[in-house]
Amino acid sequence: MPISPSTIVYYYTYGSVLAALSRQSDNKCSEALQVMSEVKAELDANLEAYADGRTTILDIIQSSEFICQSLNEGFTPIASTPTGVGDVMSEVTATPAP
Repeated sequence: MPISPSTIVYYYTYGSVLAALSRQSDNKCSEALQVMSEVKAELDANLEAYADGRTTILDIIQSSEFICQSLNEGFTPIASTPTGVGDVMSEVTATPAP
């Protein structure tokens, strides 16, 4: 029996936050990767129950795994924004010239 969708959301969110908060001096990746592994196992065990969100969840897991891999290789990944997002935000937050 699959766990509830809200529970799976909690776990992949928890794992991704652990990965995102990890630093060389405070690496939380061991726990993050364990949580993500359990989420992937749940997704694989109940394909139909998570069919609608499976790709999105796996993308989040992949990003978290990348963060942890980057830390293990000795560098901190830089957050990126999708193309065009920064341009739109700068227009929205721009201060009008006097």
